[in-house]
Amino acid sequence: MSFHDDVSEPADPQPTTLDDLAGALENVARVLAENEPRHRGIWRRQAVYAHVHHAIAHLSVWVEGRRLEDLEHAAVRALLALQRALEEAAG
Repeated sequence: MSFHDDVSEPADPQPTTLDDLAGALENVARVLAENEPRHRGIWRRQAVYAHVHHAIAHLSVWVEGRRLEDLEHAAVRALLALQRALEEAAG
């Protein structure tokens, strides 16, 4: 199965841009700010694998309960994993 298999509607003629993610990115910023007092920057030191594993855990919980909070936290962890991977790739 491909990730593209679930696309059932014709493509929108308008390109997808960062503007389409504005609400999601605002929620990511909120989650980071709300959790910073507890984590105190540790997220920047965790390994890519740790962030990916944590994102998968949040997505698994989301599948069961469909809580927005779980998607928000999964998005944060996925972005943190990407950032750490980019940093590692840059050396």
